[in-house]
Amino acid sequence: MEAKMKDNNLTHKFWARAVAFCLFCVMTAILACCIAGVVYCYSKEWYKTGLNVTFTTEGDEWDYAIDGTNAIMTDKTGFKEFAYKNRNSMMVYGFIAGITALACFVFLICSAAHRRGTEDCVPLRQDKIPYDLYLPSAILLGTGLCAMLVECAAYELNTVKAVAAALIMACLAGVFMALCMTTAARIKTGTLFKNTLIYRLCTGVGMGASSMLSSISGAWRFSLAFAGYLLINALLSYRFFTRGGFLTFLILLAINGGALYFLLNMIRQMRTLSAAGQAMANGDLSYCVDTSGMKREFREHGENLNSIGRGMAIAVNERMKSERFKTELITNVSHDLKTPLTSIVTYIDLLQKEDIQDEKAKEYIDTIARQSKKLKKLTEDLIDASKASSGALNVNMERVNISELLRQSSAEYGERMEAVNITPVVNMPEEDIYVRADGRLLWRVVENLLQNICKHGMPGTRAYLEARTENGRAVVSFKNISQQQLNIPVEELLERFVQGDESRSRGGSGLGLSIAESLTELMKGKLKLSLDGDLFKVELWFDEDKQ
Repeated sequence: MEAKMKDNNLTHKFWARAVAFCLFCVMTAILACCIAGVVYCYSKEWYKTGLNVTFTTEGDEWDYAIDGTNAIMTDKTGFKEFAYKNRNSMMVYGFIAGITALACFVFLICSAAHRRGTEDCVPLRQDKIPYDLYLPSAILLGTGLCAMLVECAAYELNTVKAVAAALIMACLAGVFMALCMTTAARIKTGTLFKNTLIYRLCTGVGMGASSMLSSISGAWRFSLAFAGYLLINALLSYRFFTRGGFLTFLILLAINGGALYFLLNMIRQMRTLSAAGQAMANGDLSYCVDTSGMKREFREHGENLNSIGRGMAIAVNERMKSERFKTELITNVSHDLKTPLTSIVTYIDLLQKEDIQDEKAKEYIDTIARQSKKLKKLTEDLIDASKASSGALNVNMERVNISELLRQSSAEYGERMEAVNITPVVNMPEEDIYVRADGRLLWRVVENLLQNICKHGMPGTRAYLEARTENGRAVVSFKNISQQQLNIPVEELLERFVQGDESRSRGGSGLGLSIAESLTELMKGKLKLSLDGDLFKVELWFDEDKQ
């Protein structure tokens, strides 16, 4: 859709610019002719007032005069006669031509440096010619056309000369418009001064001088510069005190003012480097010195400080990676435990299917089955917690209907809550709420929180599940009354293997909240836990997707 809009933009079409350019030239010529005709008719050179009526005939020319307000017209032939007869219409035509020419001028200036298929300003062929060659050439050509125009209008005008003058005026308007368009294009692309021979020459000389100076050590460069400064000051001071002169005083003032500015600039750069060192000493490894505009020695020192900061940041990252390796070790050990546990669970299932008559043996087998499944669940939770905290999980961010997810999860866990005598209450707006998250991981987070309610909720109470939007963010909250008294800080509840039930009589591994928090942060969300007496409240905050 955007590409189509670009193609439909007239400022990007060549034919539109060509038509506007030709129309500008023609309208400008018509405007000039109309102005010339009107001025020609009402000029005192062609009209005179009088009180007497006289007739003079000589060849094809004739004069007449009318008393009072009328004018005397002389040499009424050719263009003069046409201009005199159409003097009122010329004002209207001139006004229309002027408005049209102005509109074309604005359009051409706006379309300068635009090409079809791109919104970026791109210099055209004529814009690549050095400006200090283009400008004098345009002025020279315009001067020649002006001379030809003056030559046509200098003597008696006739129809042929009027047409020739109009053509010359159209060409002159074309030269003027081309100069304005290329100037506008160079301003838009930032090449008005860069694309000149003088700029290229100065740049080349500057780079050569900089290359020569860079081969000399800093101490020698400073010594030579200081010696030159002292020598120039001595010579100018001698001239000023012996011969005087206001110009000499101004030169001395400018040189010493420049030296003072140079010294202050050096002090500023040194303070910048000092501030960078202080910031890094305070532990801000992300601090970066802006070395643009610094002298070479200071710039090198600033780049060295930046390298030190990057090196220290790499060292910190390596330390964090080491911590992740420890987490992965836990994960690997958990995997090693999971394999024999799976075999144990499988064989226990086979034993339970056997026709065992001994009731005591059946009881032992059921106990082993129950504890082995619990151990398997603990191992899986440990693996998930390790992956979540280390960021090893693949996160597929997508648009998720969090309202629908909450409805499905509450329906799935509704029977389990009723089994422990907890009534779920779901509150959400009529319109669905969407967030950017991983649907699979978000389901795991909600599942862990609902399992936590089933295990630790007070029977005979309600559990409130709510979805809402707040300040452009989506919020999902879970509230329930805890069965056990929660005498533990919120921060500790989010740590691994920590449970509010110190007796651990309700089961669980103490990993549910930790896993939920890690998974939420992986999805660029935030899990907030709060306690108010026995009221246990968890909120999930995500950026709302209003797409």
